[in-house]
Amino acid sequence: YHYPLCPFSRKIRFLIAYFGIPSVLIEERFWERRQSFLKLSPACTVPLVIRKDGLIFPHSGLITDYFIEIYGKTREELIPKDLKGKIKTKSIALWFDEKFFDEVSKIFLYEKAIHTFKGDEMPDVNAISIARYNLQIHIEFLDFLLSENAFLAGESLTIADIVAGCHISVLDYLCEIKWSILPNSIKEWYSIVKSKLEFKDILSDTIPNIKPSITYASLDF
Repeated sequence: YHYPLCPFSRKIRFLIAYFGIPSVLIEERFWERRQSFLKLSPACTVPLVIRKDGLIFPHSGLITDYFIEIYGKTREELIPKDLKGKIKTKSIALWFDEKFFDEVSKIFLYEKAIHTFKGDEMPDVNAISIARYNLQIHIEFLDFLLSENAFLAGESLTIADIVAGCHISVLDYLCEIKWSILPNSIKEWYSIVKSKLEFKDILSDTIPNIKPSITYASLDF
């Protein structure tokens, strides 16, 4: 179960494609709080994975750990084996999945997308302004990380890049990334991340009544 504009869902979809895991994708409008979905996920959050034997994984962190543990040996490592590299990689991934999401992604997702479908209230312009201010701070941190390496945690792609790329892709869809004023380091990094074959289906998603930015699926921005 996933939602196309959910960055956590995108992370799991990337991993499904990366490891070649047979799966069936079911779109879940989680804010509708369907009773049948609540029985699977009392928190009513996506993504959620149900294994063939009925075992439920109700959180993207649990799903990520499970996929890497079971399928990790079939592809290049997404988490370094050495302790220092592992801590750095997971710390950056958590930064985006927790701090970046709370201060930026969640606000834009709810105010610019979910409110469009709920129709119960107008977007909070003050919240959007705060999210835009927060985004600039996170952009500076992103630029700092890329000033030392080609990727966020080192010289090769890791789960940190996938997580950050998924969050950035959601903001890009919602026209909140101003590529013309961003440092080249970020543009070059994101161009590499979004060019991964595993991002192809994700970048082909369209949301009813919400058009993506003109550079959303383009590698030349």
